[in-house]
Amino acid sequence: MHVHPAIAALRSDPASQRRTQAAMADTLRTWREASWQREIAADLARYAAGAVLTDCAAVSALLGDRGAACAFVAGWSAPLIEALNRYPLAEVPFGYRHTKGYSTVQLLSAGGATLGVSAYERQPGGAEPRTALFVDRESSELVLAGTARGASHRLVDDGTVETSTETWRSGDRIAMHYRRARQIVAVEGALLVLQLSRTPRTPRPTRQYRLADSCLLKVASGDRQASRDLMALAVIGAMEHPAGLAAMQQVCADGARDPDVRWEAVRQALALDPAGGFALLSGLAGCPTDPLFNPALRLRAQLAEAHPHLAEAA
Repeated sequence: MHVHPAIAALRSDPASQRRTQAAMADTLRTWREASWQREIAADLARYAAGAVLTDCAAVSALLGDRGAACAFVAGWSAPLIEALNRYPLAEVPFGYRHTKGYSTVQLLSAGGATLGVSAYERQPGGAEPRTALFVDRESSELVLAGTARGASHRLVDDGTVETSTETWRSGDRIAMHYRRARQIVAVEGALLVLQLSRTPRTPRPTRQYRLADSCLLKVASGDRQASRDLMALAVIGAMEHPAGLAAMQQVCADGARDPDVRWEAVRQALALDPAGGFALLSGLAGCPTDPLFNPALRLRAQLAEAHPHLAEAA
């Protein structure tokens, strides 16, 4: 394995390693001890504890003023870049993630709340979104630089998804929550965004809908037990054993179970035995008091139109 000479030299020089680590530690400590930074960190802790954003003056002001937000980001990035110029092999003391065309750095966190910066690289524009993902996370974003085109989605009470085309520019605010989502389709140059988010202790399931007909495609539960149940149902379905239908029917009939687990049982039953799964779906669609009544009614109508033989057999 080839090792760059600079890395090899640092490996063999413990004193240089200590100087590099100390430089980054000093940079981080200086940033955290600044008075404006302490105010924001304290507000983030209040926000994480459940306070509404408007009651967290420092953080609220940051997200309401692009100039203040840019100064905040510059106050973080400038000393960090200076330290990296002196010690280019130093480890950045912040959580970060990078994928093709997207990078994000977490600057602060407290409980389920985080404050970070995200950058989207130039995207000439691709296919329009076909699905929307709704996550149980409250999020407030402020565009610091750049322009992007995308879609804003709203999940209404009857389970349908309303979508509008959006263009976001420098200074724009974007708010998201369990029933609101957004997708970026094209970016001019680059897009830099300051992001505040808060996730509840027990988040509701993440849901993916098809935009063409608001069909619920996928559910990922925030509850650990429900997640295990969903995985178990997926395994049973993948086995394609006829006895699996009885297990799906049993899960679906248990009204005490997580609704998303019951809905997954319906989906797996339809894949395993379309006629048996359709009968299961029809039972839910005939019970207005069941939490799955509306999605079952809608899916039953869609399947009956696309596959009339299922309705005839039922």
